[in-house]
Amino acid sequence: MVKHFFSKQYSDKVEGLKLMESSMKSFMFDEVDVRHSPNKMTRAAVQLLHRTLRDKVFAVYNLSAEIIRFLFSEFIPGRVSTGEASRSLETLLPELLAKAGDTTPRIHNIATHTILSVAEVPDIRKLNIIPTHLTRLLTGNIHPRLILSRLEMVEQLIVSQGVSSDKNSGMTCRILCEFGMSAIHHPTEAVRKAAERILVHVYKVNPRFVRKQLPPDDEITRRNIMYRQLMQEFERIDQERLGEIDTVGQTQCKLVRSTSENTSTYRNNESTHNTTIQNKLSSSTSASVADVYENGQNNTNALKSNRCTFCKEESTFSEEELNIHYWKYCPLLMRCENCSEVIEIMALRHHLLKDCDFKDK
Repeated sequence: MVKHFFSKQYSDKVEGLKLMESSMKSFMFDEVDVRHSPNKMTRAAVQLLHRTLRDKVFAVYNLSAEIIRFLFSEFIPGRVSTGEASRSLETLLPELLAKAGDTTPRIHNIATHTILSVAEVPDIRKLNIIPTHLTRLLTGNIHPRLILSRLEMVEQLIVSQGVSSDKNSGMTCRILCEFGMSAIHHPTEAVRKAAERILVHVYKVNPRFVRKQLPPDDEITRRNIMYRQLMQEFERIDQERLGEIDTVGQTQCKLVRSTSENTSTYRNNESTHNTTIQNKLSSSTSASVADVYENGQNNTNALKSNRCTFCKEESTFSEEELNIHYWKYCPLLMRCENCSEVIEIMALRHHLLKDCDFKDK
């Protein structure tokens, strides 16, 4: 089989690739060849694929990319050790990245599709190799087409996998922001636009960090059309976020209003019931009535001193129980999700814009 890969005829190379794929599939389903372990088969296949990826014939290159996707998505998971999988990916990834910057659209598209497909495999995703290679800071000696392909692949990874909090993932807010800033002043417009889109994605997760990386938002900065468009996009995101907060606040206000109406109805019924009882007691002696009235007054004063000043709920609250009522059960109060301060629901918007410690968010 190996002799086909060193032939000068492209048809022999294609035949060798097909034989290699069929041998790996037979090993997957039968596993009768006990002489060769999955690690050894993977190592041998990677060496041959590394050679055929650089072939100038498109048929050889296309079939090599298909076998690479099969190798990492089906053959390696559950069979090959993590170390061998890492070495295999480290060997093939530079060649795929070079092909991703090719000027021929079909070669570029196949390489990009292969890298993103391998990056979505759960076992390969845990290695964090592909994001780490893609998000390396850009330098001036890289071809613009290769820079653009890396930016586009990183954008696809953000959409599919999201921004990670793991420092070793290569997809943290800091790494992505620095990666985007390294291309924001590139002379090629397509590269600048892709870098702006990455910064917008990161801004949705951590707006404060992105603004620290950019110049201050003033009149001088906004004279630059790129910064002006970027700042306008940030303002639009902030307005959408405030709109969502207002919607949540209005929903909570409706719930509070409904609760208040039910409470007032209950109190009216209770007062009617109390009036009936008082009429029944009117036939008692004046001394007894006076005693009952005096005791009722004392109890009322005790309740007023320990009732909620917001929802007017009357109960035998102790001072500690009243504080717990404020924090957990009062329908007119809520806790700010940013600073954890207890505030009135009706004053939520004013608090978020003026008083909150995290109002810059």
